[in-house]
Amino acid sequence: MRIKKVLIYQSKDEEDYHKAISLLEEASIDHEVWQSKEPPLASCGVKVDVRSFLKKEPIKKVIYRIEVKKEDEEKALAILNGKVRKKENYGL
Repeated sequence: MRIKKVLIYQSKDEEDYHKAISLLEEASIDHEVWQSKEPPLASCGVKVDVRSFLKKEPIKKVIYRIEVKKEDEEKALAILNGKVRKKENYGL
């Protein structure tokens, strides 16, 4: 039987991501973490991100995510509330 998990955290800030993990571990909340690269803005197989040419600093392309069991969602959100960034939406 598959356990229903919900996304409670999503950000490009790696330091904040590790802080969120620490807070959940201190509270003994079972969680699953994963990372993915943000898809480029252009399509049709283009591998160059046009934003690379617009900014001088590197673009953060890795999105960090944390999921918890559905029954732990409220408790986990209460623990993270005000201590880490709110879940950012990247349209994924």
